[in-house]
Amino acid sequence: VIASNTLRAMGATPQILPERADMMSVVHGRDAILFGAPVDSQAISEVLDKTPLSVVYDDSVREFVVRDRISGKTFMPEKKPNGDFNSVYGLVSVLDTRESDDGRLGMIVFSGITSVGTHGAAEYFASPRSLKALRDVFSKEGLKGFPAAYQVVVKCSFENMLLVSADYQYHRILKRD
Repeated sequence: VIASNTLRAMGATPQILPERADMMSVVHGRDAILFGAPVDSQAISEVLDKTPLSVVYDDSVREFVVRDRISGKTFMPEKKPNGDFNSVYGLVSVLDTRESDDGRLGMIVFSGITSVGTHGAAEYFASPRSLKALRDVFSKEGLKGFPAAYQVVVKCSFENMLLVSADYQYHRILKRD
């Protein structure tokens, strides 16, 4: 709901729908928000398979990681000495999926390592302070405002499976205008 309200404040009209087998046909032609990990959602798997950044299983470390398939940069969860996670990563994917007569239509995917990573991605995107800081990052790259499509990796710290913070780590611009 917070993410939807953020999009409405930006002039979009997103749709929030439960996952179904034919999810991609349901969201065709609509603004949409998807929550989850590729391993648990066919729709998110299909979408993130086409992006540089995704949540993937890394056989070498036997963990899910966020990986940039272009640069190879990998964000691995940090563990405590007892093996429990100390922090994980979330992934925000803002996708300009198609054009329409009355403006852009798009999709936002909140994904991550565990539910904390997905939650952290959504909280990051809904935070005015985080979005202002992200806009400043984009400004340093010569952009005025937000690009049409981009991905952001956020580091999510938590305590007792409750999100404590979600902080910017990395981004990739997919489409400038």
